[in-house]
Amino acid sequence: MAAKVKNLDQIGKFENPERYYVADFVRRSAKKISAGSSILDAGAGECVYKKYFDHCKYTSTDYCVGDGEWDYSKIDIVCKLSEIPIADESFDNVLCTQTLEHVPNPDDVLKELSRVTKKGGKLFLTVPLFHAEHQIPYDFYRYTQYGLKYLLEKNSFEIEKIENGGGYLLVSAHFLKHMPALIFKNKYLFFIKWPMLVLTNLLYKLFILLDDNNVGRKNAPTFNYLVTAVKK
Repeated sequence: MAAKVKNLDQIGKFENPERYYVADFVRRSAKKISAGSSILDAGAGECVYKKYFDHCKYTSTDYCVGDGEWDYSKIDIVCKLSEIPIADESFDNVLCTQTLEHVPNPDDVLKELSRVTKKGGKLFLTVPLFHAEHQIPYDFYRYTQYGLKYLLEKNSFEIEKIENGGGYLLVSAHFLKHMPALIFKNKYLFFIKWPMLVLTNLLYKLFILLDDNNVGRKNAPTFNYLVTAVKK
């Protein structure tokens, strides 16, 4: 049975900080796009972001192999992202969220996304820096902002803006949240399980509350990079 898609508008920082920043970036990006513009959602999965582009001509594409529990029935074009059967410069905008880590050939994919994007068009891209392996075995890469700059410029994209998807404290909170499960594998420490769970949960929420998304710290750890780029 396909997994139920949660309304991303309801996801907050405390519930899923990593997803929160990605969804917020998509919402903000959608508002910048003029009504009637075309957009390709590359690696769309279950098309959870489609609703934000009701004012656009929305097309989705995916290879449909990432998650066996997903419902791919809404995908318009089933294909590899390195081989999209679309004419050159067909789209005003391209959206590609949390997908580039799942392709074995990211350079070829960005070349193809560049090909189908009109000159002056926008690419809205999100990729992970810190994330557990997922959609196994289709998980190949993690990206630094410098690697992104190299790949994007090589494929005729110029970065207009790059943002952090969560700051140092948020990344720390993520690891802190999982500490009790690791510690309590030791049977001799079991007696402090509940006090530790309470403490780590409180610290987890405090770290999220105080997180400033790395304002003023260019190279601090982050979950995801959120990139707006222009086709040259």
